[in-house]
Amino acid sequence: MTVDFRLSKAPFEAGELQPYAALITRVFGEQFPEPDFPARVNEKRGAMIVSAISGADLVGFKLGFEKHRNVFQSWIGCVRPEYRRRGIARKLLRKQHEWCIAQGYKTVVTNSRNKFKDMMILNLSEGFSIVGTEWGIDDSSLSVMFAKSLEQHGGANPY
Repeated sequence: MTVDFRLSKAPFEAGELQPYAALITRVFGEQFPEPDFPARVNEKRGAMIVSAISGADLVGFKLGFEKHRNVFQSWIGCVRPEYRRRGIARKLLRKQHEWCIAQGYKTVVTNSRNKFKDMMILNLSEGFSIVGTEWGIDDSSLSVMFAKSLEQHGGANPY
């Protein structure tokens, strides 16, 4: 199995984001994202997607945007279950961070729900620190906030 990685930047056409929306729904088993997902992505400053493609199939991605000056928010991503445990999520994360460094970002922040333990372990193993928690949008799940300095000697908490 060969997996290629591609980077795309906003603005995105509505149809261009449909495979990502479908993959989110497939992986998380919920109707997400909302119908306004393309508009929400395009309104984010500096939105970008790193995609993992096998043949003609989208097998995973990481989507993020500029949160503040010098701070990049890694917003959402996933890998199809049958492609997990092959290092794809780690490669997506690293490629996103390489791009962030090239763009001059100093810090990457992300959130993960407490129920996604594998993602939290990946974040910690890739140098993120836990910087806080908050209740999810629907007040039924804990969200863990992570930050990682992209500079050699650390950085301030961007929250």
